Amino acid sequence: MKRELIIKGERVNYMKNTGYYEIKTNRTFGMELSAAAFAGNVQFNRLHWHEQLEILCCIYGTFNVRVDGIVYHLKEGDLITINSGASHEIFDGSANGLQIIVSIDPSLLHKEETEIYDFSTVGDFALAAGSEEVEAVRRSLGKMVWLLTPEAEEMLQILEAFKEKKTQKRHVVLKTEEEWNCFHMELYRVLMYLAHHKRKTEDVKNVPSPKAVFTKCVEILHREYGQPLNAKVLAERVGVSEPTIYRMFQKQVGVSFINYLNSIRINAACGYMENTELSITEIADRCGFSSLSNFYRVFQAYKGQAPREYRKKEGTMLSWNKIMRQDIMELNRFQSFWELPYDRAELLIK
Repeated sequence: MKRELIIKGERVNYMKNTGYYEIKTNRTFGMELSAAAFAGNVQFNRLHWHEQLEILCCIYGTFNVRVDGIVYHLKEGDLITINSGASHEIFDGSANGLQIIVSIDPSLLHKEETEIYDFSTVGDFALAAGSEEVEAVRRSLGKMVWLLTPEAEEMLQILEAFKEKKTQKRHVVLKTEEEWNCFHMELYRVLMYLAHHKRKTEDVKNVPSPKAVFTKCVEILHREYGQPLNAKVLAERVGVSEPTIYRMFQKQVGVSFINYLNSIRINAACGYMENTELSITEIADRCGFSSLSNFYRVFQAYKGQAPREYRKKEGTMLSWNKIMRQDIMELNRFQSFWELPYDRAELLIK
């Protein structure tokens, strides 16, 4: 049954040859959980990687996911486990599909550094879709995301309060001890099944791989974008030559070092304009721009409009994507659960 509440999200252009390191986690709901779970339809999520283990579960529709360069096609009933540090992107997701995305903090994973999890219905070690183990994990993932997903009416109230700044308190979804315990019971059930499907990988010690060096570079840029940074400074921090920095960014993400750094700074500036009352001058300074004129020039190039125009437009938007925005680039295409024609009860997989 379709819901009346439809929250329209932005539609933006995207490129498939860029990437980012996902660092920040969302705390909109005021929970200090070791696992995050949400439902929606990711049609395109560009190349990224993170320390958390991620499980993608396809409920409706289809999508492709590229993990460390290998493409997997997921359809209804499929799921895939993406291990810590694995680069991945989602693309060609069908319109109005539905996926469950669960992210698990590495502190919960009791495995050796050379072990990875192979709990997936696709790939060389695929489990049969519909098998007892797979269905048990699908049910647990569904219950976890059901517990963290407010009803449409409640979500609208949250958005209205956020828009009007009526409260500074973060909304709490798991309101009772029973719900809290139920969420973790399902989480540990998932972890139990993951533990049954570990595989050893090659152990290469004391040799920093190019991927590890590049990941460190990107981590520094995302955390210190407000500081004076350039290729020379970064090269000295990670122990490589300046030309190596330029080559790594062009090879790994398909854009130049300065374009990648500027995209981080502009993304941060957008966050400040949407969520604070800071002046444009203060924002430019916080985001690492050497002058206000440089900030205006770069912002216009990336967003196609002046910063003040962007702030005026964003200030009038009521968007679930806005309240849930993490430290990611705005080139992704995502439909929130409340934009989709599904009821919350459909998250409870039978």
